[in-house]
Amino acid sequence: MSVPGYSFTLFSVASQPSILEPSANALNGLPGFEPTAIPIRSSAVIASLVKSLKLGAYSLSEPESGSDASNMKTHAEKDGDHYIINGTKNWVTSGINSDIVIMFCLTKKGLGAKGISAFVIEKGTAGLTTGKKEDKLGIRASDTCELYFENCRVPEKNMIGKDGEGFTIAMKALGGGRIGIAAQALGLSRAALDAAVAYAKERKQFGKTILNNPEEYFTDEIMKQLDEVASKEFKYGGENS
Repeated sequence: MSVPGYSFTLFSVASQPSILEPSANALNGLPGFEPTAIPIRSSAVIASLVKSLKLGAYSLSEPESGSDASNMKTHAEKDGDHYIINGTKNWVTSGINSDIVIMFCLTKKGLGAKGISAFVIEKGTAGLTTGKKEDKLGIRASDTCELYFENCRVPEKNMIGKDGEGFTIAMKALGGGRIGIAAQALGLSRAALDAAVAYAKERKQFGKTILNNPEEYFTDEIMKQLDEVASKEFKYGGENS
């Protein structure tokens, strides 16, 4: 899907009363993966995400590494043709209900971002457990939780790309997702404005609706501005895709 198509889809979904857009954008990791970097087995797993046959989770942040993602502590130790992973991940969208986790961790300590690699891990893998669902203020239908890795044994062939390329992959993924976040914000703003206007048309004070006053033009101006920003985003996104 093109950048403007992706953006417009999220804008449209977010413009409606919906619980789906956070989960849709949680798969923003997909645009960051080069097809040639995905192992054969993992390629089939990624395809199941693209076709919406399975739900994926993107797992990068940790208790001590949010914005400073390269400061992560979760570590994968090589053991023959497998990696043994230990550590904790935070704020994982769809961490409970997902079928697949795209996870980033250290494979080489002391190298910072250059020591981070990416793995595809299927739920049900021994050593991978989920924490409790976070009690969030909003978007409550989309679960968020911690993920715990305790001697979680993952095949080497489940690595995405090469050893040490994980941070680059993660940043590409986030870059693809941020345009989706912007589109969601526009859609939610439009939905909030539509709801406010609908209420203002029904609510009466002093014998007339609260929308029926000299400031009525104000809502029209806001709508025009939202539509203008949305059209620019989709246009410029298309030029950069």
